[in-house]
Amino acid sequence: MTAETVEIALDGEITAFRRIPFETANPDLFVCADCEAEDGELHQPGCDCEVCPCCKAQLLTSPCFAAPGHKLGDTEMEAA
Repeated sequence: MTAETVEIALDGEITAFRRIPFETANPDLFVCADCEAEDGELHQPGCDCEVCPCCKAQLLTSPCFAAPGHKLGDTEMEAA
């Protein structure tokens, strides 16, 4: 696993998925409002605005990411 992946439980197995970088369609918004990632950069671990690569919901509250001990890149995250 690298900082570019997130571990997600899928059908009972932990699978690494590529994280979704910050993207903006708003010309007045140049950085993420939470972690200040720039367009095309990955969000900082724990960012409220990061999107789950499976269900496209907020990553921190996604049921895909809710199991304790899952990791975001090299940073262990606690369950929501």
